Amino acid sequence: LSDGDFFTLKYLLAATARLAAKNLA
Repeated sequence: LSDGDFFTLKYLLAATARLAAKNLA
């Protein structure tokens, strides 16, 4: 896994978590 892939993965995880938090709120 390259650094770029890791960054993209982290970005997607953060976006998903943000979306889930918004839905639960």
